[in-house]
Amino acid sequence: MKEEHSNLGAAHERRLEYGVRSDKTWGPKWSDKINVQGKSKESVASSRRRRRYLGDEYGDVLVAFLNEMALGRRNRSIYERMCRLLNMCQSSSVPVDQARQQKIATSIEKQLRRYTARPQRFVMKTKDVGPRGEVLDRVRFSPQMVPSGGQTFREQTAVNAILELSPRDLLSNVRRCDNKKCRRWLYARFPHQRFCSERCKNEYCASKAFKVEHAARQKEIDELHRSGKVKMRF
Repeated sequence: MKEEHSNLGAAHERRLEYGVRSDKTWGPKWSDKINVQGKSKESVASSRRRRRYLGDEYGDVLVAFLNEMALGRRNRSIYERMCRLLNMCQSSSVPVDQARQQKIATSIEKQLRRYTARPQRFVMKTKDVGPRGEVLDRVRFSPQMVPSGGQTFREQTAVNAILELSPRDLLSNVRRCDNKKCRRWLYARFPHQRFCSERCKNEYCASKAFKVEHAARQKEIDELHRSGKVKMRF
């Protein structure tokens, strides 16, 4: 019995070493242990506190691609092509007449013709544990769609993000920072979000343009109060 127990313990250690888990060892503690490996306590705590919003996984990918392509002249054609597709898809959600809507749909379809993909089979080598605790090498085939229209894989992923956000009416959340010194792309989690960071927000609030805009808005509010259309709250 002792020998059998030691063999089972050795097999369990091999499972842990090669990352193979059994049904008994799988649970919340095991997943937390995997997620926090190689991370500091502060980064783990911030990742757990971070709240996820609808469309985050697609918006972040699209924004990162646009910000990267906006730098330098080498990627200028890709950047302009992606901005053109983004503007067309955003304008398609705006209510317009039927003729205009059909024209926008035709332009989007023409733009998407270059983004074709084909299935390709990839070989994945994994390790498994046999019935006696021995380590076995496994070869598995994983199918995946790869670009076939001359575009890069990242460009194809960005296009897929646009197509995922558009039917959910979330494409309007992809916008540029209102700070003219920045103008980076961002995915707004809230309708009133206009800046990519607190630094850009503070710089804009300290500018002369913001003071003029704020004074004009305050003047309109004061006129509404005087007219009696809006009652002041104390």
